[in-house]
Amino acid sequence: KLDRRALPAPADSDVRPVTFAAPRTSTEVKIAGLWQEILRLGRVGIDDNFFEIGGHSLLTSRFISAVRETLAEEIPMRLIFEKPTIRELATWLDIYNAVAVGVAGEPEGEELFL
Repeated sequence: KLDRRALPAPADSDVRPVTFAAPRTSTEVKIAGLWQEILRLGRVGIDDNFFEIGGHSLLTSRFISAVRETLAEEIPMRLIFEKPTIRELATWLDIYNAVAVGVAGEPEGEELFL
């Protein structure tokens, strides 16, 4: 058995303030929905780290498949490790798609990299 009374109290630096930032763009909303389903969570914020809220390599594979099926996007698995938040992933996808549209010769609209 674990004697909880014998454990030291957590230091203030161990406690991270909980902040929730809701999805704002359609891409963020879609990714958040996939995370909620895959991670079985009620809500996820755009700054939540996939791995800190329960994600692991097997769930990363599920997420990649879900993105392929629901968003018709191909993203490399390493991207989840490099950009583990919804904000980062959505920004990458939006920029990637905007550049792809520009390369295809369709109207680009406003500058991508302001």
